[in-house]
Amino acid sequence: RDANNRYIFAFPDARAIFAPDAAFADLNGNVVQLPVAPIKTDTRLFVPESVWIEYINRHSPGLVALHRSPRNLTYNPPTSDILHLEADQISSSTDSSHVHLLLTQPQRASLTLIDSTRLALRLPETNPGDFVFPADNSDQPAFSWDDNESQLIIKLPRALHAAALIGPGDDCRYTLTMSFVEEENGTKWDVQTALAADKRRWSIDTIVIDPGHGGKDPGAVGSSGTYEKDIALATALIVREELRERLPGINIVMTRDSDIFVPLYERTKIANRANGKLFVSIHFNSARDQRAHGLETYFLAPARTERAMEIAKKENAVIQYEEEVDRYPELGDEAFILLSMAQAQFGKESEDLATMVLDGMQNRTGQTSRGVDQAGFYVLMGASMPAILVEGGFLSNRNEERLVRSRQYQQQIAESIVDAIETFVGKYEN
Repeated sequence: RDANNRYIFAFPDARAIFAPDAAFADLNGNVVQLPVAPIKTDTRLFVPESVWIEYINRHSPGLVALHRSPRNLTYNPPTSDILHLEADQISSSTDSSHVHLLLTQPQRASLTLIDSTRLALRLPETNPGDFVFPADNSDQPAFSWDDNESQLIIKLPRALHAAALIGPGDDCRYTLTMSFVEEENGTKWDVQTALAADKRRWSIDTIVIDPGHGGKDPGAVGSSGTYEKDIALATALIVREELRERLPGINIVMTRDSDIFVPLYERTKIANRANGKLFVSIHFNSARDQRAHGLETYFLAPARTERAMEIAKKENAVIQYEEEVDRYPELGDEAFILLSMAQAQFGKESEDLATMVLDGMQNRTGQTSRGVDQAGFYVLMGASMPAILVEGGFLSNRNEERLVRSRQYQQQIAESIVDAIETFVGKYEN
């Protein structure tokens, strides 16, 4: 019985749903008018005889027999707690498959990996009885029963990558979803090989550093004529040298290493083409209020504050220098969701890295932390990796402008970024 007081009866290929005092029933997805409404008394539900017997005999022949004379019913209980078991065919062109299982009653089931091609589905309250398991087929999982452990052994024709068990639902059904290791040069991998391959694929072996602005786009301009593009590039070059020294096995890619203009959309394309694993965009801030000061970091997500929205608008304004402005839609809810989908899976990692960088900058420089925030930056959209934007101080503030012009301060900001990357690599590689 479900939460809506409906009674659900499960069959291998169908289910029937009745509700007390309702003149209609759901029979395998078809709404059928009943000759009389079901009646509930205490714990019993009475349903129309003719409809119910016909339905049972259609979907489970021989389970219930109606004898007209003498007038009674004969119930033949199932000889197995397993009513139905089948698996999708596994072909070389697919990387997933499903096993469907229907039991006479719901129970707790657990899944255990025996080795790369064998799974054990533990069903402690199940008696297989005389259930006939599907015949072995080289393109499908093979099934056997382990009486000692009360578990179903599933042998797969291909090496398993991952598996998940769903169920039981309200009809005692379980679904086992499996994905398989890709084959390389015709050789099937075992689980350890697959895990090693995954680790190599996700290893942080390429870091992309993006100096903001450049060329015809100066970025923010300080009162003393300091261009953001110059300070961002100088700091980014220090980051590159520090990374090469501290993490010599990692490839460092720059979106620019000279005073050239690179469109925003092209920056993440460079990162993706290089199969980058981290993306750090380096900027310096400005504000109408010349008293504004401090350090900020950002990751890609809808802006939560008016201030974050204004920072994003300022950084996004660079598109005025680009020839293909139409490629940047207005950042309404729908457009933002579509544009930021590639970053969604890296939200936590991006926020972690942004926090590490901000803490490091504050500790090394002693400047005020304005916090980690989120906003819709075009330069971060489309990056298939954790991506952050760093604001290393305000050029619109005279004191901070003097600071950021100094090699010492640029070194402090750069080393803070490298410290954070080094910590991040250590955390996520392990």
